[in-house]
Amino acid sequence: MCVDFTDLNDACPKDCFPLPRIDTLIDATAGHEMLSFMDGFSGYNQIRMDKDDVPKVSFITDFGVFCYLVMAFGLKNAGATYQRLANKMFKHLIGKTMEVYVDDMLVKSLNKADHLEHLKEAFEVLRTHKMMLNPAKCAFGVGSGKFLGLMVSKRGIEANPDKIKAILDMEPPKSVRDVQKLTGRIAALGRFVSKSGDKCLPFFKVLHGAELNYSVIEKFALAMITASRKLRPYFQSHKIEVLTDQPLRNVIHSPKASGRLIKWAIELGEFDIRYKPRTAIKAQALADFLLYLQNGHLPPNADEARKLQVRALKYVLIEGVLYRKSFVVPYLRCLRPDEAREALREVHEGVCGQHLGGRALAHKVTRLGFY
Repeated sequence: MCVDFTDLNDACPKDCFPLPRIDTLIDATAGHEMLSFMDGFSGYNQIRMDKDDVPKVSFITDFGVFCYLVMAFGLKNAGATYQRLANKMFKHLIGKTMEVYVDDMLVKSLNKADHLEHLKEAFEVLRTHKMMLNPAKCAFGVGSGKFLGLMVSKRGIEANPDKIKAILDMEPPKSVRDVQKLTGRIAALGRFVSKSGDKCLPFFKVLHGAELNYSVIEKFALAMITASRKLRPYFQSHKIEVLTDQPLRNVIHSPKASGRLIKWAIELGEFDIRYKPRTAIKAQALADFLLYLQNGHLPPNADEARKLQVRALKYVLIEGVLYRKSFVVPYLRCLRPDEAREALREVHEGVCGQHLGGRALAHKVTRLGFY
């Protein structure tokens, strides 16, 4: 049954008790090892109405006139009243081992061993105030779960898969024409979306003009600058790990860096940024390869193991350095991608460089003892 309290709500003064900021609660929850999610059973109905206000929430049915004895859904200040009660009940736990948003309660623990004790404290408060939970909507002792529309876990914050399924299933734009189609679809929905122009702006602000001529490393640096400006509070309060296969740190902080790279380096300097190499499929294959050369350990897959053994016949590991066997010279030192780029640049553009073609350039690098 649903009662229309429109006239009553218009006559009631607004209770300005603030609800917690959702982004603050989510940030405070992410990173905890053990979580328990609880939901109040018919939350508002667990708060009794003041006797003087009971007649004000009366309603007419075919069987007579009735009044609510408990706070009903649809009342103007129901949310603020429930939040005030929750804050009063859990005031010694909120921000430490609990977070509460109206009737959504969450118990969090950095260590799994402490979680039972934290749950016990929460249950004692609920029992003292005779508050009931809805077991169908509770989950205890889990590593991750949905809280206020987002997925939270020890890893951090993730989007709710149910809400972004349509986006995940979309084909990413691969050309200017595809981007135009995407913005056209969003423009068609503009009348239904508040401030749709602001939301579409990132699609229109793709690389343009001089940015199209940036080198790969400059485009990566530009992406970091854009992210740091959009997510400045997170960059200021957390350690940031940048996973990349580009030598960003060396290039950005190089004395020979261009003017804009120096400017970006200064802007990023205020943040605690750690650069780590990105692990890709090739990197994992190389790790298996080096592990086999070091101690003869093979991957569990028989086909992969056989391929690895055949490939390993051409290589040797000496004091932690990988070499390729060759008929031209005894061994060719294997170069990392950044070392290979530097070697090719030196041979091609250096003082003694002859601006050779691709095949001749590769042969010359090989004759110099590199692979």
